Amino acid sequence: MVKNHAVILGMSITGFGTARALGKENIPVTGIDFDRPSETFWTKYAKKTIIKNSSAPESVIEFLISYGKQFSEKPVLYVDRDEYVFLVSKHRNNLERFYSLCIPCDEVIELINNKYSLTREARIKGISIPETTVFKGNEISQNVMAWNSFPAVIKPLYGYMVFTGAGFKTKIINDKESLFRCVTHECPEMFQFLLQEMIPGDDDAIYSVCAYFNNQSKPLATFVFQKICQSPRGNGIGIVVKSADIPESEKKIISFLESCKFQGIAEVEVKQDSRDNLFKLIEINTRPWLQIELSRKCDQNIALISYLDLCGKFHETANYQNKKNSFYWIMELPFIIMFFRERQWRNLTLKKAKRYLSIIFNNRIQFALLSFYDPKPFLRLVLSVIKRFIKKHCVV
Repeated sequence: MVKNHAVILGMSITGFGTARALGKENIPVTGIDFDRPSETFWTKYAKKTIIKNSSAPESVIEFLISYGKQFSEKPVLYVDRDEYVFLVSKHRNNLERFYSLCIPCDEVIELINNKYSLTREARIKGISIPETTVFKGNEISQNVMAWNSFPAVIKPLYGYMVFTGAGFKTKIINDKESLFRCVTHECPEMFQFLLQEMIPGDDDAIYSVCAYFNNQSKPLATFVFQKICQSPRGNGIGIVVKSADIPESEKKIISFLESCKFQGIAEVEVKQDSRDNLFKLIEINTRPWLQIELSRKCDQNIALISYLDLCGKFHETANYQNKKNSFYWIMELPFIIMFFRERQWRNLTLKKAKRYLSIIFNNRIQFALLSFYDPKPFLRLVLSVIKRFIKKHCVV
């Protein structure tokens, strides 16, 4: 019997990680990318398909519908970016004829992705949040005038606005003068933005609670990881993370998502406030996350469990328990660049070196790209970096 396929819209490193987490379990995967595919598109774990002239959203939907018609059994459709979540949700009625969608319902997508409505709902449900307000770009409103919590961070109200003209993903603000300058000169007036205090604490105080919820909003799998190093420091993506356990906070977050009637894959980022030790909500992703392959390393393969459930093949009696040992996920090139740029090697003692070697040789690391069994993505990335370096530093 032919297995249901998995179709991944967008083959950035997030889509790539999802493809590997499924492909290594012998699930047939199609990776869809666009006119200029990323290096991670070239994994052996996915059949490769490119949408030509993909700037128009309508052409993407038309392609998906046409592609979905060829299957006798509905494929499971995953997306790797926030704007694709909204795009697929907008055309849900047409796409659900041909796919099982791994996204929440429209109301939950709006609730979770609107960062201000999320913080209000979290406060009502007893989830700790940092001080937060919302404002319109290029407008010094009364709540902006009254703001006195620094350092603070400014984000577009929706994550996808980064790709539609908001101009930036996050800005760290340290004083009132910088706040006013950012609001009036860097925040376009047609967009709304979130202003939020930065939660004090080091980068390793940040955790992500990840889960998959079925159509009845029941969690079938949960997984937690801790950031060890992020780039840029203080407000960036996790380039070194490890599996972790924060049972009380995890339970509260899972209950919160259940109360929101969440369906699909969620990644909930929280940070432990050094002032009161409370875990405070930062944001929630309603799609697969960057380090999703680490969950497979820990025998809690959330990509696989979501696929099995959406295909009607999930068995609750199966053993999907986290391994107790700490496992690491490393994004190789950014970590190496940071290691040498910040001269971290100066702090490398013999004891630390032995610990790192022990982690490597005990097979406790999941590399983001590097794999002897799937070498093309990493080699293409290295070649791309070399080409950019030559173009920037060598005069022909």
